[in-house]
Amino acid sequence: DPAIPPLQLTRIATDLEEPIYVTAAPGDLSRLFVIEKPGRIRLLVDGQLRSDPFLDLTDRVATSVEEMGLLGLAFHPRYADNGLLYVTYSSAPGAGNNPPNTEVLAEFRAVPGDPDHAASNERRVLTVAKPEGNHNGGNLQFRADGLLYFGLGDGGGGRDQHGVIGNGQALDTLLGKLVRIDVDGRGAGAEGQYAIPPGNFAERDARALPEIWSVGLRNPWRFSFDVCNADLYIGDV
Repeated sequence: DPAIPPLQLTRIATDLEEPIYVTAAPGDLSRLFVIEKPGRIRLLVDGQLRSDPFLDLTDRVATSVEEMGLLGLAFHPRYADNGLLYVTYSSAPGAGNNPPNTEVLAEFRAVPGDPDHAASNERRVLTVAKPEGNHNGGNLQFRADGLLYFGLGDGGGGRDQHGVIGNGQALDTLLGKLVRIDVDGRGAGAEGQYAIPPGNFAERDARALPEIWSVGLRNPWRFSFDVCNADLYIGDV
């Protein structure tokens, strides 16, 4: 159709280190937030890259395996009011006393009165240890239901050779799953840092961990909900 213009690429920023994700905060029309895999979130304000990171987590992010790093970012649906945001990252050795190959879901808060920076102190919502360093998943999305969805890889290695049937099919692990939790609630998890919403997979199969929403995944590196009909699309391997 000659009425459809050809696709074009427009460079919007340079001097970024391993940028892997870009998103915006709800209702914010002037800023973009870019994840740099080594552990920083950078700001594009009115098209200009700020030199000072919005959030710098390089002191706690592991990058020793290619797929490790700061992997996901999602803003709370009421971010404009509460300043809360959520990130996922591969934990560096010794950070938080985690075993090797641990993936962390953590909550941060924008600095009051300073929308261009987030405080570096975190509330750890969920940690998941993995047998190997690859297939870390890491994407985060809030759906219209206000719940947080978190994609986790199957534990790494080749062909999911973990346990009897592989982590992706095992219901007693969060690895190889899409997790669905209520970050505004409390009471579930090892530290009681979130709540379990109704409708998760365990209501269909009591053997499943209560956080599980979808099973049988390999490495849900990126996923998204269709804004028109809420269908879920997963970029898996």
